[in-house]
Amino acid sequence: MKKVIILLMVALMTVLGMSQQAAAYDVELMPQGSLDLNGQTTFLLDVWFNADTDGNDFSNWQFSLFYDTSELTWNSSNTVYGTMPLPLFPGSFSGPNENTSGHIELFDASKFPPNADDAYVTGSLLLATVAFDVAPGINMPAPDGAADVWFDTTSTVAGGFTIDDTAYFMDSTHPSGNIMPISGDTIDVVVTPEPISSILFVVGGATLGLRRFRKKRRIS
Repeated sequence: MKKVIILLMVALMTVLGMSQQAAAYDVELMPQGSLDLNGQTTFLLDVWFNADTDGNDFSNWQFSLFYDTSELTWNSSNTVYGTMPLPLFPGSFSGPNENTSGHIELFDASKFPPNADDAYVTGSLLLATVAFDVAPGINMPAPDGAADVWFDTTSTVAGGFTIDDTAYFMDSTHPSGNIMPISGDTIDVVVTPEPISSILFVVGGATLGLRRFRKKRRIS
């Protein structure tokens, strides 16, 4: 019996070890602080590259974002790149820019000079912190339940990543089939009603109910 238990434990540890080795890299959206926009004037969103367990050679990256213009406005002056490991150089192209409202194009970094060795990335690498201004009066309605910030995976300007000498594209329809894995690809912000508004709503409803109750008593 003991031998069986030991064999099972060895098999379990082997499977766990294989699953850890198989952990893949991805790119992820991660909000700073609360997703509840109530009372906020600025909403900050980090974009992370998460390396696999063995680390990755990193040559360059590029991505674009969509966002909901009814709730947020891109604040380009407070949007910053993360600290790039050498020889990565952020902002080597013309982006990011917003030629179309709600579409921030071309966050990027590449090797500088181009013939330099790749950067070696372990753990998680902060690519950029994207700043948004919260629309005035957004704390009045309830949450809309819709995606508010998300990666562009539908257009040719979406860009991609070169990892371990292989190009992975953000365009999910790219003919190469090498698509960049995404975790947390959409951010749904939440808008809760103000407490005072909730109280007034409850009081108003109770008052209306009491008036109807008194009216029924008079009729009867």
